[in-house]
Amino acid sequence: MSMALLPLSPVLGASTVGNNVSVGGTLAVTGATTLTGATTLAGAATLSSTLGVTGLSTLTGGFISSASSSISGGLNVNGNFNASGTSRFGANLLSGTNDNSDLGTFGSAFSDVYSSGTIFSNVILANDGSMTAPAYSWIGDSDTGLFRPSAGGATGFILAVNGLSQLAISASSTIPAGRGTTGYSVNLGQYYNSLTDRGPFGDIYSSSSLFAASSTLSNTGTSTLFLDSANSARGGQIVFKAANGTSCMALYFGVDTINGGGAGLGLATSTVTCPK
Repeated sequence: MSMALLPLSPVLGASTVGNNVSVGGTLAVTGATTLTGATTLAGAATLSSTLGVTGLSTLTGGFISSASSSISGGLNVNGNFNASGTSRFGANLLSGTNDNSDLGTFGSAFSDVYSSGTIFSNVILANDGSMTAPAYSWIGDSDTGLFRPSAGGATGFILAVNGLSQLAISASSTIPAGRGTTGYSVNLGQYYNSLTDRGPFGDIYSSSSLFAASSTLSNTGTSTLFLDSANSARGGQIVFKAANGTSCMALYFGVDTINGGGAGLGLATSTVTCPK
């Protein structure tokens, strides 16, 4: 004799089941349900209302919730955790083991990271950036900051202000205020109304050559252009290069050769080897 399973009728009141319950079809629960023992869901579970979990829950399959889920205990995820909406964490977001978690992947597109506190990092790596969009800049002045010129495999960095280079530092040189790639310019001190009306400036020390395409030296009552001894025979000197670019003449203080010679001291000239 065969026995068919009878359909279950909805239970309207509180019910207690002391043994195992096996449901071959759909189980609909319209009220609150309390599970005091272990519960295994072999398939997908769809919750249309809030799920409150006070203890540790382990999910080995899919978990789909169309409403909010509140977890007051621990949540362990052995696989990937995917959230298509906004995820909010009320406490710290910590790595399971030290130095074992990444936020995003290298080379992939990633959105902004906002922080109202301090960011601590062992090493900060940034993209090269550009003259008008430096890698390190400020909210109120996005075209001012530091960037790395990547053209030609360059090493070093450039300080840009308002989208223009102001200081370029490489492994071999420091170049102030480069305007594009064709030339550089920089002011030392502050110019006001005239050559004699300018702000104070300190000493300039150089153990090598000073080059200038066009220079104006303005002397005042309190400033002196002093040429220290650069040559044991002639002392301080100024070297001029001829227009042909190969011959040089030194102007120095020595035996007067400009005003007819003789034993008197004065300005003298002598052909010298061009320093550059």
